[in-house]
This record gives sequence, C-alpha cells and structure tokens, in this order.
Amino acid sequence: MSETGYTREGVWARAKSFGLVALITVLIWLLAESESLRTEKVRVEVQFRADPASGRLVSVPLSQDFSGSVTLRLSGPNARVDSLAAALRRVVWLEPGMEGVPGSSGEHSVNLEMALKSLPLIRDSAVTVREVEPSTALIFVDELVTRDMPVRVVVPEGQVLDGSAEAAPATVRVTMPRSAERELGPDAAAIARLDAKALTGLPEGRRGTLSGITLELPEPVWAMEGVAINPPQVAVTLRLRSRVDAYTIPTVPVQLRLPIDAAGKYDLASETKELVDISVVGPIDLIAQIKSGRLTPVATVPLTAAELEGAATSGQVLTKEPVFSDFPTPLSFDTKQKVVRILVRKRETPSGSVPRN
Repeated sequence: MSETGYTREGVWARAKSFGLVALITVLIWLLAESESLRTEKVRVEVQFRADPASGRLVSVPLSQDFSGSVTLRLSGPNARVDSLAAALRRVVWLEPGMEGVPGSSGEHSVNLEMALKSLPLIRDSAVTVREVEPSTALIFVDELVTRDMPVRVVVPEGQVLDGSAEAAPATVRVTMPRSAERELGPDAAAIARLDAKALTGLPEGRRGTLSGITLELPEPVWAMEGVAINPPQVAVTLRLRSRVDAYTIPTVPVQLRLPIDAAGKYDLASETKELVDISVVGPIDLIAQIKSGRLTPVATVPLTAAELEGAATSGQVLTKEPVFSDFPTPLSFDTKQKVVRILVRKRETPSGSVPRN
C-alpha cells in the first residue's frame, strides 16, 4: 500500500511541477510579447475649442490641409500602443493657451506634433509619436467682448404708430467676438422685430404690450459663433394709430338734384344753402384728404318728378334729408336732424331758364 501511495504522490507532484513550469513559460512569453516594440499608424479626430471662462473663441479656417483628422505614427511596446490607440478613438480636444497652442488673438499656425505630445494622455503613455500628418493647422483666436446695446423696435411696413414704441428693458448686454464688434459700428442696436400677426391682437388707439419679443442682431454678426444677448427677449409697449378717424366739417354746400324733364317746370327755393358742423367718420387717409381740402364733400338732395308735382300741387314745403352718395362708401356722414326744406312752385309760363336752387 505504501509503495502504491508513494507512486501516486510522486506522479501528482511531477504533474504540478510540469504545469507550473508551463504557466511560467506562458507568462514569460506574454510579458515578452507585450514588451516587444512595434510601430503603428492611428487615425485621430482632433478638434479645437475654447473654455467659455477664458473669454476666447477659436475657429478653424476651411482653406487648409487640416480637416479635423490627423494620422499619428506611434512607436512603443505592444501593450502600450494598443492602450493608447484605444484611448485615441475618442475626440482629442486642443484649447488655446495649452502647450503648443497659441492663446493670443489672431491667426496662428499650430504645430500639431508638439501640441499632441504635450497632452497627458500621450505624454504619460510611454509611447513615442514619430510622425503627425498633417503636421500643422491654422486657427483663428478671437477675444470675446461684452457691450451694452440699445433696443430698436421695428414694426411691419405700412403700420403707423401714435408716438414711439418702448422696449423693456431698453438696453441689453451683447457678448460677441471682437471681430464681430468691428462689423457693427457705434450705432448698432439689438432689434425687436414685431410680427404683423402679433399686432392684430392689440387695440387701436390705446397702449398695448407685447411680451417675449426675441431680439436679433444685423447680419452677418447674428450668425457668428459666440454671439449672445442678455436678456434674449424684451417686452414692447406701443400704441397703434387707428385706421379710422373722425372729423367735423365746418360747412358743406347743398345741391338740389332733379330730373332733366322737370327742370323747366318748377321754381325751387330753400333757405338752406349749406350744412353746418357735419361729422364724418372713415379711413384715416380719406379723412386726411378732407382735412387738407383735397376732398370736398357736397350734400345732395335728390328730388323725383312725383315729389316735385306733389309739393307744387299741395303747396306744402318739401322736407328731405341730404345724402352723400357721391363719395366713397367707407365714409360715414352724420346728417341727423339736418334736413333741407324746399318750397316748390309750378311755373305758369314755361321758360327755358334754369330754375334757381
């Protein structure tokens, strides 16, 4: 029994010894493999940005070989190259002021190899960057500035206001690149542009307020990166001029109108030669023409042959209200209690003379 047991223990010991040797051999091989050197090209996406707190803005001109992607030739231990290549699959950001990236305003040529090597990700990787293609990139660094700017209200074409529109707040703070500020000039204003549809809800002739009017700046500044307005919206208070006006005409001449075949048969007499203080309401442009004298209203008293014959036969005074039908229908004339009394007499001897009015 002891001999057989000894043999089994010896076999098991020898097996463990062989396994341990094999494991150590594999580990040594893996270590040697990981530490063996190799060179590999890796495609990396490189982008430029500026920290908002830095007060700078960076842009990349399009007219250059650099398009946001570079090829790095890496050299080093296999494991280190694999690890760095995996990390470089994410976007690599470069900022003005970092080592190798100028931070002053203006256009600069960036040495991409120097800038990338300075990144902790690559610097601490124990991998050597042998080559970067393309080797340079042009960037433009701009300074962000802030200035107070008045708000100017713009109403739709053709809309007339009573007085001026008022924005609240009347002044806003605009942040923009220094190059954009030069485009604006000293008289630049933030624009509160009112929509015609929004104005339809406001009463005419009374002050009303529109809230939440988004501000804008003139092109091309408004489309530039880094431009911001604080606050971005304002309220606008204004009074729409009424499209209807009213006016009292001091005097309006009165004309009698009768059929041609009745003109020589009757003599007409009236004490009313004109109407006094006639109120007229209508479109503001027509009322303006009346006020200026370019449009002269005339009151007309139309008489029919039957009315003339009846008044002449009965001897009663014919009373009628004048009309203003010869004038544009949008105008409304107030003729209440303003009537014309006409005495009609039939002529005994026909005459070719014109009846007096």
